[in-house]
Amino acid sequence: MKIFIEVVLPVLLIFLAGYGLQKWKKLDIRIISTFALYVLTPGLVFRTFYETELNLQYMNMVAFSFILLFLLIMINKIYSYVRKTPRSIESGLILSTAFMNSGNYGAPIILFAYGTAGFNYAVSMLVLQAIIMNFFGVYYAARGQAGIKAAVKSVLEMPPTYAVIAALLCQGLHIELSENIVSAIDLVADACIPVVMLVLGMQLAEIELKHFKWDKIAFGVTVRMVHFTYSRCRHHILDSDGCFA
Repeated sequence: MKIFIEVVLPVLLIFLAGYGLQKWKKLDIRIISTFALYVLTPGLVFRTFYETELNLQYMNMVAFSFILLFLLIMINKIYSYVRKTPRSIESGLILSTAFMNSGNYGAPIILFAYGTAGFNYAVSMLVLQAIIMNFFGVYYAARGQAGIKAAVKSVLEMPPTYAVIAALLCQGLHIELSENIVSAIDLVADACIPVVMLVLGMQLAEIELKHFKWDKIAFGVTVRMVHFTYSRCRHHILDSDGCFA
């Protein structure tokens, strides 16, 4: 109970604030989410890759994330093939199961549970998953309603993609930004996670429990639970060897 009050409850209160605001004011969520995607997320992505030393630990995180992503995509493709679902449904299942919710919920939980040291890894994972979502998630989202050409175009329009490139160039060319510019980036980056959490709460307020395809939901929840269990098992195995996962 203590863990719930000290770790989980503060996060749920932020979601609840967004949920209550949307029920009360009925705001246009698209404006806020677009602002977060095009301004706040690139700031967080740039800061993370500009300041982070990309060592073997991060390479392991990247490898694990991509292997898990492709395994989950294959599971969804097999399920869709067996059930003969249309491509739009297949894309929806992939979007709902193959990508981690590492930012809206995971990062603040890590902050409250493990402090700054754990939070630095959580933000790195958040940024990695944001990049994966920008490449693969946007592709499958556009693929469900349009062709491959439109999907690739959507990927290239994502600002975080260019934030990664800019940060890696600064690191590789040893370009040092001025203190004031770094401070401005920090302000934008620090706002990213709480704003996205509020947006998630607002989106939950818009959900209507009608016309759900419960068989697809049951499959998605099952895959997500297996995904979660596997990740937790991996964490305990690595932690027993003295590594942080």
